[in-house]
Amino acid sequence: MDHKDDHDSNLRVISVVGKQACGKTALVRSVFSRHEIKHHFDCRAWVHVACGHGAEPDLMKNLLVDILKQVPPRDQTKDLEHKKEEELSEMLHISLMEHRYLIVLDNLHKASLINELLVPFVDSMNGSRVVVTTPNALVQKFADPWTLNLRLLPRLTRKERKRLLRRSITGNDDSGSEMTDLEQRILSSCSSPPAISMLGGLLSAVEKSNWAALINQLGEHPTLDDVMHLSFDELPYMMKPCVLYMALFPRESEVPTRRLFRLWAAEGLVQMQSAEDCFWELESRNLIRVVKRKPDGRARSYRMPAFIHKFFCWKAEELRLLQVQCSPDCVCDSDEQSPHCPQKQAQNTVTGHYGRKVRCLQSFALFDTRKLETQAKEIGALLKSPILDKCLVLLRVLDLEGVYKPVLPKTFGNKLPNLRYLGLRWTALDLIPESVGNLFFLETLDLKHTDITKLSSSIWNAKNLRHLYLSEASIDKSSHHQISSGKYLNTKLETLWGLFIETADSPMLHVLEQLQSLKKLGVTCRPRAAEKVRECASKLKGLESLRLRSRDLFGQAASLDLSNTTGAESLSKLYLLGSLRPVQDLSSILRENLKVLTLSMSELKEDPMPDLGRLKDLTILRLLARSYTGEDLLIKKEGFQNLRVLKLWMLENLGTFKVEEGGMVELEELEIRQCQMLRSVAGLYPIDSLKSVRLRGVGVSSVEVPQRTLVKPKKLGCICHAVNYKKSSRGPSTSSLN
Repeated sequence: MDHKDDHDSNLRVISVVGKQACGKTALVRSVFSRHEIKHHFDCRAWVHVACGHGAEPDLMKNLLVDILKQVPPRDQTKDLEHKKEEELSEMLHISLMEHRYLIVLDNLHKASLINELLVPFVDSMNGSRVVVTTPNALVQKFADPWTLNLRLLPRLTRKERKRLLRRSITGNDDSGSEMTDLEQRILSSCSSPPAISMLGGLLSAVEKSNWAALINQLGEHPTLDDVMHLSFDELPYMMKPCVLYMALFPRESEVPTRRLFRLWAAEGLVQMQSAEDCFWELESRNLIRVVKRKPDGRARSYRMPAFIHKFFCWKAEELRLLQVQCSPDCVCDSDEQSPHCPQKQAQNTVTGHYGRKVRCLQSFALFDTRKLETQAKEIGALLKSPILDKCLVLLRVLDLEGVYKPVLPKTFGNKLPNLRYLGLRWTALDLIPESVGNLFFLETLDLKHTDITKLSSSIWNAKNLRHLYLSEASIDKSSHHQISSGKYLNTKLETLWGLFIETADSPMLHVLEQLQSLKKLGVTCRPRAAEKVRECASKLKGLESLRLRSRDLFGQAASLDLSNTTGAESLSKLYLLGSLRPVQDLSSILRENLKVLTLSMSELKEDPMPDLGRLKDLTILRLLARSYTGEDLLIKKEGFQNLRVLKLWMLENLGTFKVEEGGMVELEELEIRQCQMLRSVAGLYPIDSLKSVRLRGVGVSSVEVPQRTLVKPKKLGCICHAVNYKKSSRGPSTSSLN
């Protein structure tokens, strides 16, 4: 799949063939996620083909829906589930007609299906590509005869296995030194790449003096299952339920760490403060793969390899920690019935769920949200079902993220006395029952990306609520006297994100002052209320992260008066949206201990870099749309001594960006987007720490960038400096969630 030279502009279908757990998906995903691939193709889509012995009845329709949700135009994705297959196929054909696209069909087992799957893909003679991963060698016969397909061999050379083992243990291959006796013993008996990777991850987590004893437990010719069993057995006792809980998520799904950590905490598996440490340990053992990282290097989302997920799913069911139900038409992915596949159950038409007797239901989560309306009705049936009535008393987690408008009964809060986590993100709900306030043990309520604009003040009855996520929602004024008096005041709240305050006399301002446990606060307000919000925030001594946005009646950025303020003492992350034009010196409104700063629509006329460069602890700086309206940015000598990430987005007048020698000496990542007037970037070459430089949508005529791994995609005027995240070498972090 050569993205540099389009000698053949016809649509090409490339098959990647290899047996289970040989790295097909990982290889293709590594190419799919590269920056130059993202820039080269107008649109990309990745779909998992859930077919084995036979196709599920709506296989083709579900695949079409999945692809349409990932390609432009984005406004066509409403009500896709209610359209017929022929209509969806035509929609996809039209959508792809004007675009150069890359589509991946992952895990196709049945060769005869490929012709049907390829019908909607249009050949626009622009270099589009379709990649198919499969364990079935017959797929190559049905694929493009003019394309060189890739067949992954089951065995690596001894040198390759040596490099893989050392990289799995230490993060680098160190291939020059001689192999130890123990390494020779491992490689002579273990040839499977996944087994070597997992075994290396295990050895990296234990004392070197214990390595020989662990290898002895495996025997002479260990299988992949043997290595997985040993990896699980050697996990710390408290970490085992955490990794088994990950089997709750669908195979090959990309899971936000935000969601995982909250669920772990709600289940009582781990405290929020140590969730990230646990995750880091699992990553270092090669049991999970980080997909996306935050600017500070921490994981934003992860994925568990398919063969590991299958093992842990089986293990969780064996230990009765988790019961994962397949749909009645579910089929196993392998050619023979897998011992790790849950048995199919007859569906109970009364409850919308399965006929197996449920004795102890603690977590209920939905992930396959294609049949949105059906699932929404099933939620209501579940909560009203007499069969599950006693089980609901034990429910601790109800995660409905992505389910379209689930039906929540008015008495919802009275049925779930032990609920700790209620996830309603991306559900399009416009209200929730007032009885949610009766959930005494509720710790997390996630209403982000919903249509809820007002929340009843009864929410303060949930005395143990610690994390409340909203989408610019205000608190109902119907009980403002009780709120202002503190009668319903919750003093344990640590996160209040997405609150909307309209007036300077809002009773919520009085509440904010008393929330001394707050660590994260995100508020959108009208300009007249901004100063009051800022005053309240400055009184919160434990506040670590603050997002303050000022908008007018039309939703546009408005003035943000932050003069003569020092902010909270513990504040390390600050996001400001709104005009700061009265401010002459940024250092007068920013604390010196800031680590992360984001400015948007600030309309600063003078170069802010001299002031910001004096913030000694600053590691991440983002200057977003119209935060600076001048033409030149200069990083002075000895400025930004600890800055690691700098992002400049949509600065319309920016013409030059220059770094004096000795400035930003620790910079690792620079990204400049949509700065159309930018003519030159200078002074980057001496920065040895630089790993990534990305310029997109800029008019650069000259740029001084280290040439070590420079890649220049065609036709986009952008430059990408490759990034390779190796095995994490940092220690565990206990910093808060973003």
